[in-house]
Amino acid sequence: MNSPCSSDEETLSPHHAMDIIKGHFLKDFDVRDIWSYTHNIFTESERQYITATLQCDDPCTQRPSTDTQEILGEEQVSRLFAVLRNKDYSEICKFMEALSYDYLWLVNLFENVNKIDYGNYVDLLHSLHSKASLKYEDYHVHRSMPFRKLRKALLNIPFNGRVVLASDFGCGKKWLAIDACTDYDVAKSMNFQIYWIDMSECTSSLEDLRMLRYLKLLLTESLRSPSPASYGSLDRSEPNTHAYRNSIDEIKLSVSKELKKTENKKCLVVLVNVGNTYALKAFDLPCKLLVITRNKKVSDSFDKKRSTTLRLTSGLTRAEMHMLFEKYLEHRNIEEKYVDLIYTHSNGHPYLLSLIGQSLSQNLGNWQGWIEKLRETKLVDEKFNAAIEKSLDSLEPELRKTFCTVFRCFPHAIFVPQQLIAALWFDDKCVKDLANDDICYKLPFIYDRSIYDKCVKDLAKLHRHGFLEKCISPNDDICYKLPFIYDKMLGRYEATQVDGVYVYMHRKLLGYYHFVEDLEARKEVLPFNRDIHDVYFFLCVGYHLKKAKLVEYFPQIYSDYGFLEQKIRNVDMLSTIADLETFQEYIAPDLESYKVFRAIRDFLPNIEKTLQESQHATLLQCALMEDGLVGIEARKQAAVFPGFTWFEHHGCIHQRSNIISLPSIPKKILLLDQKRSLVALEQRADILLINLSLDWNTYSVKLKNTVKGKSTVIDIRFFKDNNASILLALYDNGNMKAWCIPGDCTVDRRRSDSFSRPQEKEIEHRNVIPPSHLLQPITAFELSFGAIGHPPIIYLAYKSGDIKHLKWNGESKTFESALIETLNTKMQDICILRFVFNRNYIVCTKDGDIAIFDVIDYSNSRGIEKFKHFVESIETTRNEVLLICRRCIVSFTSRSIIDNKPVEYILHEDNLIADDRDNVINCAKLLHINGHKQLALGTKKGLIVFDIETRTKLLTTNVNEDITCVDIYLLDALKNKYMVACGSHAYKFLNLFVLRADDNGKQVIRWLRGSKSSRKRDSWRVDMVDLQMPPYVALKGGHLFALQYVRDEAVLLAVDSQNQVHKIAYGNNELYEPISSPITAITLYGTQAFVGCANGQLFDMSGHTPQPILTAFDQSIEFLRLLNEQTLIVANEAEVLIYTNINYGQFKRFALNSEKIVRSFILPPERIVLVFENRTFWVLDSCGSLIFKYVPEIRSVIGDCDLQNKQLFIVAQSYKIEVFNLADSLAPKIPELTHFGAFKAKVSCVAVSRNANMIAVACYDSDNNGEKDISIHVYECQLLVRRIELLYDLKGHSLPINAMRFSPNAYVLVSCAEQMCWWSMQMAACKLNNSISDAKGSSEMDNSRFHSDSEDDDDDDFDESDDRRISRYLPANILEEVSLQSRNDTRPTPDVTPVDEVCADAIAVADDSIWKTKRGPDTYCELLSCIKFNGTEAQQFFTNDAFTKFQTIDNSGSYYVLSLRDFSMPEGVYEKEYIESADVVT
Repeated sequence: MNSPCSSDEETLSPHHAMDIIKGHFLKDFDVRDIWSYTHNIFTESERQYITATLQCDDPCTQRPSTDTQEILGEEQVSRLFAVLRNKDYSEICKFMEALSYDYLWLVNLFENVNKIDYGNYVDLLHSLHSKASLKYEDYHVHRSMPFRKLRKALLNIPFNGRVVLASDFGCGKKWLAIDACTDYDVAKSMNFQIYWIDMSECTSSLEDLRMLRYLKLLLTESLRSPSPASYGSLDRSEPNTHAYRNSIDEIKLSVSKELKKTENKKCLVVLVNVGNTYALKAFDLPCKLLVITRNKKVSDSFDKKRSTTLRLTSGLTRAEMHMLFEKYLEHRNIEEKYVDLIYTHSNGHPYLLSLIGQSLSQNLGNWQGWIEKLRETKLVDEKFNAAIEKSLDSLEPELRKTFCTVFRCFPHAIFVPQQLIAALWFDDKCVKDLANDDICYKLPFIYDRSIYDKCVKDLAKLHRHGFLEKCISPNDDICYKLPFIYDKMLGRYEATQVDGVYVYMHRKLLGYYHFVEDLEARKEVLPFNRDIHDVYFFLCVGYHLKKAKLVEYFPQIYSDYGFLEQKIRNVDMLSTIADLETFQEYIAPDLESYKVFRAIRDFLPNIEKTLQESQHATLLQCALMEDGLVGIEARKQAAVFPGFTWFEHHGCIHQRSNIISLPSIPKKILLLDQKRSLVALEQRADILLINLSLDWNTYSVKLKNTVKGKSTVIDIRFFKDNNASILLALYDNGNMKAWCIPGDCTVDRRRSDSFSRPQEKEIEHRNVIPPSHLLQPITAFELSFGAIGHPPIIYLAYKSGDIKHLKWNGESKTFESALIETLNTKMQDICILRFVFNRNYIVCTKDGDIAIFDVIDYSNSRGIEKFKHFVESIETTRNEVLLICRRCIVSFTSRSIIDNKPVEYILHEDNLIADDRDNVINCAKLLHINGHKQLALGTKKGLIVFDIETRTKLLTTNVNEDITCVDIYLLDALKNKYMVACGSHAYKFLNLFVLRADDNGKQVIRWLRGSKSSRKRDSWRVDMVDLQMPPYVALKGGHLFALQYVRDEAVLLAVDSQNQVHKIAYGNNELYEPISSPITAITLYGTQAFVGCANGQLFDMSGHTPQPILTAFDQSIEFLRLLNEQTLIVANEAEVLIYTNINYGQFKRFALNSEKIVRSFILPPERIVLVFENRTFWVLDSCGSLIFKYVPEIRSVIGDCDLQNKQLFIVAQSYKIEVFNLADSLAPKIPELTHFGAFKAKVSCVAVSRNANMIAVACYDSDNNGEKDISIHVYECQLLVRRIELLYDLKGHSLPINAMRFSPNAYVLVSCAEQMCWWSMQMAACKLNNSISDAKGSSEMDNSRFHSDSEDDDDDDFDESDDRRISRYLPANILEEVSLQSRNDTRPTPDVTPVDEVCADAIAVADDSIWKTKRGPDTYCELLSCIKFNGTEAQQFFTNDAFTKFQTIDNSGSYYVLSLRDFSMPEGVYEKEYIESADVVT
């Protein structure tokens, strides 16, 4: 091929020739067709730049996948030509040779391009290139995504149309416009007439006139000369506006005539640096117009029907930055480890990266210096700062001073509420004596309305001109932050400002939030409860305390559990840990406080799950239940609030874990290393790369995904390639994607904006599978790594049943076809594929059929296996593989497959479902600990560590969760062996555990922070429970435990997961001999105790060994209840036995006829009441003879029932309350009282007060999304007048309530579900009456922030009928007997009459008066306390007569022993001794 430059001087250069024919390539060329022929033409960075995937568009503009592929092809061609433009002629010739294989006609176009004169295009090219400040050809980087959009807009622009290109300072608008305007197709559509007008000096009518004349000269004399470029004032100073207006109109008319001429009708006028709408109006001409501006008012002023607005919101991509640096550094070595950091901390900002490139070209060793500059809030670079200063010159001096002074007070890259900015905004009058005011933070903050209004206008103006970014918060508050480029510069002002002024600004900010005022007047556990205490306050209060030089407040708030809870809830855990570590020197200045600090720091991550699951659980209460320094500090803080309800815990938590919050339920987990994890989400196409550590000083990473529609991830796998991890993902539409994750890629666990946060890093996906292998839908895949040094192999299973495999090419970073025959399994819908022994496929279909194929002869001699539903294969040795199935684990050897031998069962189905028949295995991983092999099994009933050799369980955790995914990572430590991460269907987070060997390094393993033998036994806690169970055993909870208090000491009988019974009394644990049949029921009363079994057997547990009792039952015992030491009720589905004298075996047998007993009661003096599921009830005498049988006319399912004061309350699940008076008659024909409750609500639980004048009904109602609305309705029962009236509606639970109970005097109601809640009837009454008081005074209250003088008080406008309307539904005794409290203090006075009149007998039995003085927080005063369970729920609880001790077991096996703590009692001296003996945690 001859050089186009060899014939004569007028011949086009090859680069210009490529520009001219590029449009043909964009239409009819695919880069992939010639890519394999171009290895010797492009460098690796150029190849990555060309083949990079699409940059993310806005979600609302996403197109279907077909369009996406076309756009990707167009952008890749565009990038290809941008690279070729910098190649010499010899490399262009090589490209043409590669092109000639499939695109000879394009090569002919290139060779024949000189047959036409393109001089006008070349002239336009030179003219527009001269507009750039640097040499355009040398330093321009083609930005394909914005170029494509701008090119399309210009090609489609009609006559009189407008295209607006807008962005902030330094985003590369001008260079992008030059790139688009010099595109040959664009230039041709403009008839090669593009006029470049620099409007930067158009700040007056005179300048407008001058630039109009300049345009006229360009049109009439074809002159193209650049105009001066600089930034003028944003506000126009126009003393002679009227003088020039006529001249402007005349020139504008003349220019319009020129533009309407035929030869000018296609021309494009480019207005650059348009700073105001006045200049824009002067150039409102009848022509095509491209407007380049950073003024939002200008860009928003166009009519949307005749204009297209493009905004540059993103910087350079990583590949584009690489290309930029190669241009500046002239292909010198680029340090990759520095490139990532510079790209991240610079936000990809084009202007800043250009400055860095220029600097590095002069000093290549300055990488680290630039990284340090970018990490600092202030950026010390004279060239950069000079450019920013020049842009700030456009602000009026007063506005500039206020803007710079106020915004330097805020942390970097954080949106600040407009109200807060207005609080710091000032004018010249306000700033005179700022430095002299050092107590402003202690005084009440008062808004100046005039300054507020001025601030709002100034902020809007700064936003319009690009100096601020704006957003609307989730609370609909307007917020602003500095753009990245200005944020870096304003830090320089710190050194130039008076130190006192700077400190004053921060103190004024704290005064706005009433920081000191609220701390000094604190009465609540949560210290900051005003409406103004927003997310920003909790996010940045530590930053402002330090800047305000008020470091003495750090120990007061950062060691306070109330504040820490507010920060965790309002921001997140990561930000809280970041603050603790950042301000450690102020929080813990001495050794003693440092010990407490480290204990709290380590405690917080363990309690995050509790706070996330419960809105009402308090961090202080959680800490109070802990041992050690955390608990001691909590007791000190709780003692400050003796009026609140506090509990100490002496039980045993089964297992606690750290969690990682996720946006959705996890489907698959892959641990890349100790700090990073990949998570595929359920029912979503997203794959998250998250950080598992609490390292806050990192940047986040996002895996780009162009999968559109409802496609979801099926499976993810990864393999190592040098220092990178290659992630492969399979989607349910049969497509596969891949990402290359660098080995040093650091990620961020959760977003935290406490300090400077770098830009989110994006990793683009790659196409690593040959297109020919993607023509059919892929349903499963497997990775095999073979021998060391061999490349990975991927096996692809297709919907048709075919299996193909490909080999990895480390150089091209793609999989390549292997010359191996395709296997046709004839098995449709393969869902799992595994490759074992280097010769066998294990295949499982969606129907659960499993087959094994031999790769060597492609045979399947074994046929379909007997076991079904394959989950995972694990090779334990080179000659043994375990097949993990849903219901069993089987073992194969390579020989047993070849010889078709029977399988060996490692775990049979009968053993798996021994504890629960519904149990199945969902996932599995192999563990190697101290020479032994175990399996980590994720099952429907929790995470199990299973020993392969002994075939027994070693550990369990999360026993209440359906574990769906698990992964492990080997730790390089003596004791900590593995990190374990698992997820379940129930929660949107990951659980993190550490698997730990014992202190001697033996096989015995346990969970870190997990213990069955409670916690450390302290000398001062004599009642501490010690279960002493193996680590794989947990208490079952549910209804399989019973408890009674003997002389105020608890005796507990409980069943564990191994079907053994524990008797826990006085801190000791007695273990009974095993019972062979599964225990289904348990009961305890006095010295008597019994358990019932699934085979119908009944055992007496009163002695030290279980003694069987003959019942003649052959079905499972479903109901078992001791009513006293002689009366026992035993029932199965068919019949019931009534024992009236257990010692002599006296009983009566009744057939049930499919009726199921739900409750049994003793009716004084010696009657028995049985209540059935269909609302039938029986009354029996002391001998067990049936006296009366009540059968409702319409049978319906019962919700719950209770018997108090000889009044039987039966509440149907459909919320029908029936009260039967058994005091007057043992055979009531009809209910004494009937009441219908809430419509559509379902009843789950009922509790009645001792004298039967209050009933609490727990109900739930599900909405269309499956969310449950849980309520407790408390009624007053006026039995004499046969009336039930609703008193209170209590809300606080998230699951249906399982158990409730009133205290003896009905001062408090306790409810139990996913948590235990204590409800004060006193406080509920006070709150109810305060709501009436508020209604009366609502017209007198003015809650607005600004009080206007024009507002009139409407004291007399309250309608008394409203008061009567509210009161009409309230019982008179509630309104009269309960004192109306101050609306700011709802604590009851000591002489308040109880809501429930208690009979003398009840008072003699128990006194619960301690509850009279208890209250909850002001915002929810009726909820006294809340204890969130470690499991998902508990079915029942027990309490002593005084209602001060409570015990329960949740479904995770955690045993709760709660004691009400009265802080009026003096503390012992043990706390001081404990602190002095504590070790420092490092």
